[in-house]
Amino acid sequence: MSLPLMSSAIHAILLVKERYFEFRENCNHLEETMKRILIFIIMLWSLAPFEGAAQTFNIDPSHTTIEFKVRNMLITNVRGTFEKFKGTVFIDETDLGKSKVDVSIETASINTGINRRDNHLRSADFFDVVKFPVMTFVSTGIEPGIDRLKVTGNLTI
Repeated sequence: MSLPLMSSAIHAILLVKERYFEFRENCNHLEETMKRILIFIIMLWSLAPFEGAAQTFNIDPSHTTIEFKVRNMLITNVRGTFEKFKGTVFIDETDLGKSKVDVSIETASINTGINRRDNHLRSADFFDVVKFPVMTFVSTGIEPGIDRLKVTGNLTI
């Protein structure tokens, strides 16, 4: 075998050996990563509630709306929302009657889309937001329906 050919063969063997060890190192790293992912999944699974367990959720304002519709002078409906609120929902899947809803709503956050009307609703004529800045809703009963729940409760302003 000629010297340049032998040198190329040795270079190729060394390159293959180097790539093999890089591959093994990457496999070890991948194996460690997979172990970590598996441990993480097992931890998440162990923290997940069992079927039928009671759970408490915080109401997420970015995915929830508090809306109202009021009949105005027997002619039209006024629709609006309250934009600032917080609360919790406790759900007992085994006995919905034990479930609860508790919400606090900032009365000044009323929005009907018309500033003049909103300001009037914030005044002492209606919500008197200076004197009563927060209203609360606390459920007293939850009844299951076919495709929805009927929640009754006390609204305190």
